[in-house]
Amino acid sequence: MVDEFRSYSIPTVALHARPRKSTSARRSSNPCERDDTSVASQSPLSAAYRDVGLPMASYGPPALGLDIVQMLGPLELEYAAIRRSSALLDQPERGTIEIRGEDRRGFLNNMLTQELSKLEPLQSTSSFWLNRQGRIVADLRIVELGDRIVMDVDRTSVAQTVESLDAFVIADDVQITDVSEQVHRFSL
Repeated sequence: MVDEFRSYSIPTVALHARPRKSTSARRSSNPCERDDTSVASQSPLSAAYRDVGLPMASYGPPALGLDIVQMLGPLELEYAAIRRSSALLDQPERGTIEIRGEDRRGFLNNMLTQELSKLEPLQSTSSFWLNRQGRIVADLRIVELGDRIVMDVDRTSVAQTVESLDAFVIADDVQITDVSEQVHRFSL
């Protein structure tokens, strides 16, 4: 196994700009108006994964249209590589919510299960967003960036989280935006 681990390498996936097929109609730059799957809904590496024949699986409800790679190689070797060194994890199944405004921290402090008042810029914490019955709506990773807070959430929970949090914004200076189409997450 040790010799296999040393010689194991994950298939190389190269990204190349592909020429666009000419179309008579110009595509809308607004992702909500597109009739195809937008690039940010998929991993920027999805086409490369398919090109090298990696198995893909559907994630979430079919309307989400999200495919994730199942594995890059033998499972035992992937696990050994992660345990013994590091790995870059592609996470198209994660969504991002951005919260701006002067009252953002106080608002979230009142809404979430974690104390955020002592969160310094570039620090992060985990928290839950609960519904009125106390059930978990979303499992969040919250990052304070100084001028805004971003929340990492499962892609299937983004819309419900934004909608339910936004319902509680009354007089607070808080803007809640789903930026999942502009941001893609990789973890090291």
